[in-house]
Amino acid sequence: MCGGFTYSKNSLTALNIFYILVAFILIGVATYGKAASVVTSVSVIGGIAACGVFLLLLAIVGLIGAQKHHQVLLFFYMVVLFLLFVIQVIIAIVCLAISKEQQELWVERDPCCPDSVNGSMCCMTNAPCKCNTCRDVIQSKLEHGASVSGGLGLFFSFTEIFGVVIAYRYRHQIDPRANIEALMYVAYKFPEIKNHSNKLVRQGSSYAFISSDMADGKSLVLQGMEIFDPKSNWILSTKGITSKDSIAGHTLSVLYDKSQTEELLYILYNDQPPNKKVSFDKGHTKGVFVLGPTGSGFWLIHSIPHFPTESKEGYQYPSSGHLNGQAFFCISFSEKEADDIGMQLLYNDLYIYEANVPAGWETRYPNLAAVVKNTTVMNPPWSRHVQLQTLKGDPFISFAKDARYHNELYGALVAPTLHAGLFTQTWMNGRNPLPSDCKDPYKVLNIEELSFPFPGVSYMTKEDHSKWAISSNLSTPWVCIGDINRMAAQEKRGGGTACIQNRNLWNQFAQAIVQLEPCH
Repeated sequence: MCGGFTYSKNSLTALNIFYILVAFILIGVATYGKAASVVTSVSVIGGIAACGVFLLLLAIVGLIGAQKHHQVLLFFYMVVLFLLFVIQVIIAIVCLAISKEQQELWVERDPCCPDSVNGSMCCMTNAPCKCNTCRDVIQSKLEHGASVSGGLGLFFSFTEIFGVVIAYRYRHQIDPRANIEALMYVAYKFPEIKNHSNKLVRQGSSYAFISSDMADGKSLVLQGMEIFDPKSNWILSTKGITSKDSIAGHTLSVLYDKSQTEELLYILYNDQPPNKKVSFDKGHTKGVFVLGPTGSGFWLIHSIPHFPTESKEGYQYPSSGHLNGQAFFCISFSEKEADDIGMQLLYNDLYIYEANVPAGWETRYPNLAAVVKNTTVMNPPWSRHVQLQTLKGDPFISFAKDARYHNELYGALVAPTLHAGLFTQTWMNGRNPLPSDCKDPYKVLNIEELSFPFPGVSYMTKEDHSKWAISSNLSTPWVCIGDINRMAAQEKRGGGTACIQNRNLWNQFAQAIVQLEPCH
């Protein structure tokens, strides 16, 4: 796909191979000029050779950066190439803009015949002879040289700015074959707030994210695209969620690279799919499952209707997703967890609108193959929870229920399994929302108001379409993000949530809670 990871890598590689060839030509010309005495000026030969060596070194840096997707080398390469572009454009414009009068003044500054006109059968400027004067020869060569230099300079300046653009895009793209451990994060898109000072918040595209390993003092950072808040540990993106450079755009970029999709096992599912009818029978589920050829993959659980677009359409965020708050939970996993997640998806009874299973993978991942064929579980129990591991080795618990479970997910399954009460944020604007459940031993209380000090947004949860829950006690700091609501109508639909135990992540969500729905 044009603009995809592979396209950027191949373009950058080809450009630097071209630069290496040009560098060897420059070095060869300098060597030949000295050996054959075509040019005797040491400064001219040295300048040509120095340009060749500099270009060779820069191209090698660019080539290594392209092959290894090395962030530091690509940044250095990008900066140097941009400076070279600026200098070369200025020189090229000067060469092309120099007038004949300026050329004559330049020649008259040095009446002596330079080495460059030796052997040209010319006389000194004021010599009383019939041959061409040095002025004529020098001016002719100067005019030709300025024209050629200006033209070549402009040509190479265009290749340099192309290199800068490609290097910038490539540096911020995710390698679909790389270790997907870096994709472990929680992201929160804030609701549209018209009177907010932040433009992205006003547009309903502002989001912040935090990686699950913040307890170790680390976080996923996309270079140059975010502002870190040390008080809350949220990272506020300076890109809107609509951008291909957003964290969701980066995560899903592998789906929009046609050179890679055939090698992936992927499932796009949403009960409100893009450009298709809404399903009221299938599971109330939304997500993306991707398993790569190296055996690792990611599972993106989210709450956004009509998202993401199909692989042929490229990354797009739906206009309907701006108004309300939304949440993402991206979980990386290894091959051994893949088919276990497939079993969870069987319970969820997904509404799949695009999927791909590479040839021969059906026997390796029978549950996932069954999911793609729209198979569901045939026998009770109608719910399942299983402990899995992220690619890094952190444990998490996946909860899934079938429509025949006939019960509410959070109070009937999640809270008793975690042995903890819950504070839940789910969409409460639909049919028959469930009130706070105050029965012992595990109360499940609805959140009514939220406030995130970074970027400074406060709102009632009726403006929030996300589905998440945290344990009511820090002693068991569970954070769950899923795709089903606390509604009576959804007791008869499939759905699920994934829970991870992380004190720092728990703190960030707990601090955002302003008000809970009291027990009645």
